Amino acid sequence: MAIKIRLVGTLLSALFALPSLSPAADIHFRLSPSIIFLNTEEANLSLAGWREELKARAEAASNMKYMGGEAASLRLGTAFEAEVRFSLGSRLGIGVGGGYFFSELDEEKTQLAVVQDGIVYQHVRPLKLSAYPVRLCGYLFFPLSSRSSVYLLAGGGYIQAKYTARQATKKEEEVRYSYIRYETAKAGRATVHGGIGFGYDFDSNFGIFFESTFQAAKISEFRGQDTELREGSLFFFEELVPDLDFWQSRLEVRPEAPEGPEFRAVRKATIDFGGFSAKMGIQLKF
Repeated sequence: MAIKIRLVGTLLSALFALPSLSPAADIHFRLSPSIIFLNTEEANLSLAGWREELKARAEAASNMKYMGGEAASLRLGTAFEAEVRFSLGSRLGIGVGGGYFFSELDEEKTQLAVVQDGIVYQHVRPLKLSAYPVRLCGYLFFPLSSRSSVYLLAGGGYIQAKYTARQATKKEEEVRYSYIRYETAKAGRATVHGGIGFGYDFDSNFGIFFESTFQAAKISEFRGQDTELREGSLFFFEELVPDLDFWQSRLEVRPEAPEGPEFRAVRKATIDFGGFSAKMGIQLKF
């Protein structure tokens, strides 16, 4: 960790020294929201496993009836980013930025209904992925006119991510859910990214840009706490539900890796915070 901090500090010091080395360098401050197309396979499998187990249990019991519901999957994420970019002449630039990313399924989007003994119970399993990315990025510009340009970008950075999962139930007429599960886990790793963009300046101080990028950021080695506040790692596995003869996909924080004949496909969980993103933003020139 100390090495990472020293490395980031060195890079930032070098970056912010650039204007003094090149008095003519333009400084751009860029702000943008973006949509990220995710590939969170294990998280979605665990949601599907929870839904299928609940459905199978209701269908196997004479006093229960599965009514269905949303139980959506994580497909898209939203990010907000800010960046300071130094233009080194008309063709080259370098920038440093950071932001916040999240993708969430709330109570409404995961709600399933089951009738038991004539009473409607609502089951939910909210899930949230969040992250704080920082990045260094190089730019290569291809001017189209005095006001517009196409550019390529590439760079690297670091992302600190968090996984949060909850599970609850309530009767239909009740207002609040009773939560029976709450767990969190965190991890971080280096990232790389690249993409293409288009920029247009309305005047000497204000412009807009459009970007399409791809980021590689598969994160594993999550550590956190389970519902009972026990420290552990985030594991993905399949567990046999013997009374239903059903293998349920699960994503859980556990002190140790699950072992025994009732478990299979056990591994440290991997959550992919990478993927393609599309963004539109504004840039201010100083």
